[in-house]
Amino acid sequence: MQYLLGQAGSEESSSFEERLITEEDFYDELTIAEDELIDQYLDDDLTGLEREQFESHFLSSPERRQKVRFGSALLQTADRNDSPRVPVHLLRSRAIVPYAVLVLLLVVGIGLWAIWSGNKVAGKTAVITLLPGATRSDQPVNKISSSADIGVIQLRLALANPQETYRVKVVNGDETEVWSGDGQLQTEDNHNFIVANVPAQSLPTGDYRALLTRKVADGSFEEASSYSFRVVP
Repeated sequence: MQYLLGQAGSEESSSFEERLITEEDFYDELTIAEDELIDQYLDDDLTGLEREQFESHFLSSPERRQKVRFGSALLQTADRNDSPRVPVHLLRSRAIVPYAVLVLLLVVGIGLWAIWSGNKVAGKTAVITLLPGATRSDQPVNKISSSADIGVIQLRLALANPQETYRVKVVNGDETEVWSGDGQLQTEDNHNFIVANVPAQSLPTGDYRALLTRKVADGSFEEASSYSFRVVP
C-alpha cells in the first residue's frame, strides 16, 4: 500500500518497479492490491491522510481513475436497487467471474424493472372517441368519466385522410398544455383513428381540446384538427 500511496522511499520504489518488470506474478499481485485499495477508498475505510494520498498520488493514473469510476458506478447502482455489490477486486478473480456476472445481470435487471414499473401507469383505461371540429353551444359536449380506478384516458381521434406521422397535444380551458405525445394510427372497419394514451392524472375534471398536428415536407408539424371533450367525475 505504501508504494501505491506514494509513501515508499526512492530505493524501495526502484526495487518495487524492478520486480514488476522481472516477476510476472508480482504484477498480478499489484493489480489485486490496487483493486482492494479502491474498495477501501469507496467504502471510506482509509484514514484522512491515506485518502489524501490516494487522491493526489494513486489517482494520477488515468487507468486507475477509470477503475474508481467503474467501482463507484457499480456501488451506486447496487445501493439504488438494493442489490448485492461485487467488490472491484473480486471482479478480477476467475473463480468469482460467474458470480460477478450473475450479480451484474441482477443489478441491471432490477434497474430495468424499476424504470419499467416507474413508467407504467396502473389502473383501468377509459376510452373516448372524438370527432374533429369546434364544439358549438347547441351541440352536446363529449364527456368521459375519470374515476379513481382509471389510470389512462385513451383518446381516439377520428381522421379522414391519414398521414404518416402525427402528434397530439392536449390543452385545458385556459389553453395551457397539459400533455403531449406521439399518436398511433389505427384502422377499424375502414375508419381511421389517431390513438393517444394520456395518464388520467394529467386530466382532472374540466374542459379540454386535443390538437392533432401532422408532419409536413420540411419536417415541421402543422395543426390538422381540433377535438373538444370534457372530463367529469
